[in-house]
This record gives sequence, C-alpha cells and structure tokens, in this order.
Amino acid sequence: MPTPVAAAEPSYEPYTYGDYRLYSREVMLRGDRPQNIYFFAKHEPKSGNPSRMPRGYTVKVNERTGMPFLKKIG
Repeated sequence: MPTPVAAAEPSYEPYTYGDYRLYSREVMLRGDRPQNIYFFAKHEPKSGNPSRMPRGYTVKVNERTGMPFLKKIG
C-alpha cells in the first residue's frame, strides 16, 4: 500500500519584502482564460502558494497603506 505524500515545500526561497511574503495563485477570467495573480501577505493566505519574484516586475510601496505591490518594468 503506498504511503500518503505530504504537500511538498517549495524548493526555492519565496520573495520577501520586509514582513511581507509574495504569493501567487491562478484565477479563471471570463472566457475561461487562466491568469496568475501575485500578492503580498504578512500571514499565510487561505489560497495561494509562496512565489519567487516574476521577471519584468519591481516592488513599489503604496504610500497611504505601506503595502508592497508589483509594478511592471518599462
């Protein structure tokens, strides 16, 4: 009988900015088109996986809330 396999930890270090960690998850848009979204969270979210920094993006901080977000370079 096969042994159950636990959820694997990512083999890479997720991107962090201060106390925030970058997460990503796939959502379905209209027309059944999948789209990856990235977001920062201080605590582990209900859905989403720790993520590396995607290519072509930089981190900015919202002046009013102090929350980091990704901005496309260029």
